[in-house]
Amino acid sequence: MVNYGLKGFEFNFDPQIAKKAMEKNEMLVLGLDFAPICHLNCSYCDRIEARRKIRKELTVEQKVELIKEAKSLGCQTVEIPGAGEPLLDPHFWTYLETIAELNMIGLVFTSGYSKKGALINDYTAQKLNELGASIVLKFESMDTQVQDKMVRQKGYGESCYQTLQTLIEAGFTQSSPTRLGIHTVVTPHNIDDVTNILRMSRQNNIFPYISSLIPGGNALDNDGSAIITREESLNIIKILAEVDKTFGIEYTPTLPVAAGFVCNQINVGLFINLYGDIFECSACESVLCNVIEVGGLKAAWNLEQVKQRRVKFQNGYCPTREAYWDSVSEENLSFKPVAIAS
Repeated sequence: MVNYGLKGFEFNFDPQIAKKAMEKNEMLVLGLDFAPICHLNCSYCDRIEARRKIRKELTVEQKVELIKEAKSLGCQTVEIPGAGEPLLDPHFWTYLETIAELNMIGLVFTSGYSKKGALINDYTAQKLNELGASIVLKFESMDTQVQDKMVRQKGYGESCYQTLQTLIEAGFTQSSPTRLGIHTVVTPHNIDDVTNILRMSRQNNIFPYISSLIPGGNALDNDGSAIITREESLNIIKILAEVDKTFGIEYTPTLPVAAGFVCNQINVGLFINLYGDIFECSACESVLCNVIEVGGLKAAWNLEQVKQRRVKFQNGYCPTREAYWDSVSEENLSFKPVAIAS
């Protein structure tokens, strides 16, 4: 079974879903940060700043109320990118059960990893499955040693393969669209492997969420050496689109995500960090307002400065990446474009 969507992200594959929601002023997705705990130290991580405790975090009760408010605004998906590893949040299951009870989809970005052992075993996978979650697993290379190097944690590569198999066996790839994706951030370390990752994904009905990294955090601390150019990013996406044609999947390659994913999240959603600050999405840096200070999610959603941010149809445009690419010349990026074998 091959389907190029991902359950919970349908509006990023069918623009009409997003446009209809825009006409009705509906929120389709709420991004929500969980506890800032992570046992990896990814060389490209853009969420480092999100883990630094700067003031009082939202309470469990406040987060549950936000999820309920989102439902009243039409929300179908709660995206959980994690300030850290979502499954390490002590209240993770409370949130996920609330999402399921409201007939929404919890879309969890996870490594499934802790230093004490895999966070996703047969029991956990079954519970996630029963709650209707979609899972996007951090997967940086077919080579376990490359994975270890990129996340700076020995043993992650083998753990990742084990977790992937556990999720497949639990039934996450049996639906259409699939409820299992892998997240690959393209850097010079794994750029030659992306076509292999795409093929493996398609062969197993896994959505390949392959993208250039978000320029922030560790990526910038490393003098930009992990950041590939706009030209090379588009080149990779075009090559992957050609590979996808061999699976009968055709689309217009669109930055910054490969495999037919065209981001429209700014048009139909918001992201809320640990402290209640609201952003267009988890990749953006400019705070629009604070959800507590303005009196709740419905009030924030209808603020004029927030509404104006979603007027223009996004169609994949990533403000954060584009602003960074515009601020530097191709020559100043440490990584130089190379040809990718298709």
